[in-house]
Amino acid sequence: MIVAKLRSIYFAILTLAFGEIVVGIIYYFKNLTGGSLGLYVTLPKILQTSPNYYYFVLLVSLIAIFIYYRIANSPFGLIIQTIRDNDRRIESLGINVYRYKIINFTISGVLAGLGGLLYVYNVGMAFPTLANWQTSGHPIIASLLGGTGTYFGPFLGMIIYETVRTSALIITQRWMIIVGLLLVLVILFMPEGILGFLERKFRE
Repeated sequence: MIVAKLRSIYFAILTLAFGEIVVGIIYYFKNLTGGSLGLYVTLPKILQTSPNYYYFVLLVSLIAIFIYYRIANSPFGLIIQTIRDNDRRIESLGINVYRYKIINFTISGVLAGLGGLLYVYNVGMAFPTLANWQTSGHPIIASLLGGTGTYFGPFLGMIIYETVRTSALIITQRWMIIVGLLLVLVILFMPEGILGFLERKFRE
């Protein structure tokens, strides 16, 4: 994959660009995807009641978190973390960085797709806007808020993000301004994220 060969901001930009290409494909092949109208999806009867679906999502989420934890703490996960910190140095040790990036990209795509699948079944429709760059930005914002270098940081960040977003929607439709201000404040005063900041203070 071309994306896996890029670094830093170039990786992020091309990833978002591919997302927009997917959106264009969804609109173009409307006979298959439903175009701007999207596709209706239905749950199996056993999951159509709210309590059953809630516990199903909870179970799937716990399994995904467990898998993610095992991967992060495995030798593979340690190599991925080292690549994140300094990919050129670990490449000099003879490790195929490109192969590890491809595997990591695939795993993250599967987990992200699983979350999207659960969301689509919850709302009953698959909209093309779910594939655009704004939707892709939600987990990025959550990770920056909670802390990208921590295990539970993205979880905390998503809780904060959704709480602020839903609360701001009650006040104004321009909720993105409020979320943006919060993100700017966190980046300026807690560049390691909220959880990363708390962990650093605890160690001191």
